[in-house]
Amino acid sequence: MSRPSHLLAAYVAARRRDLGLTQEQLAERSNLSPSIIKKIEQGLRPATDQVLAALFTALEIPRWYFQHVMHLTAPNMIPSILGATFHRPTRKDLRVLADYNGATCYQTLPDFTVAAANQRYLDSFPGLVPGGNIIEWMLLDDRAVEAMGETGLEREAHLIVHAFKMLSFGLIPHDERNRMIDTFSKADSWERLWTTDVPVEDIPRDTVMVRDPGTGLLRPHYLTITSTEFPDRPWWIYHLADTDGPLAFTT
Repeated sequence: MSRPSHLLAAYVAARRRDLGLTQEQLAERSNLSPSIIKKIEQGLRPATDQVLAALFTALEIPRWYFQHVMHLTAPNMIPSILGATFHRPTRKDLRVLADYNGATCYQTLPDFTVAAANQRYLDSFPGLVPGGNIIEWMLLDDRAVEAMGETGLEREAHLIVHAFKMLSFGLIPHDERNRMIDTFSKADSWERLWTTDVPVEDIPRDTVMVRDPGTGLLRPHYLTITSTEFPDRPWWIYHLADTDGPLAFTT
């Protein structure tokens, strides 16, 4: 599959500059020709998945983010990313969301804004409401520590800040990205979270510690973050399931 996209061009160029690389140095790192790098950054050359994998590896993007970057830079994501037409959840979207038993929300990437949430999510993460930013809540709302515990919050905040750093290059308008960073930097922990990497093996976590709003106990929850394809929507589904809950059936 080839992916011609000015969003991809902006992402590659911004990430390259962040690493302090020239186009020639990136070409050498990725075993691609400088002319290919130049055309990709100009949005003139479609990039196959194989080329993108080589580029992302050379740009030091953890492989766990490859699919997110490819999805975000796809042409059909352009309106939602640039804010031209934010797709508000329909009645169907909200009804489906309400039917999840565990804490679940629709969140947009790469800005990590809550587009909609079910009641369990609102109870589990007090103060984090639709329209709110997840990073801002984790770093600046005192209720976040109570909801996730100090250790659990530190782990999740580091992961989500790292994801924001990896995914937002060129995909959030420059001034808006800087405004968000200015807000996040009010937190004492921001500089440490922003400037330190997350070990690659820590990115795919199975569970998240969240306080049960019914019992008040911190409990592990299975975490899944999935994209929406039918119908296509400009958000991901963030879903938590109690690790001790009933299981579904299989063969």
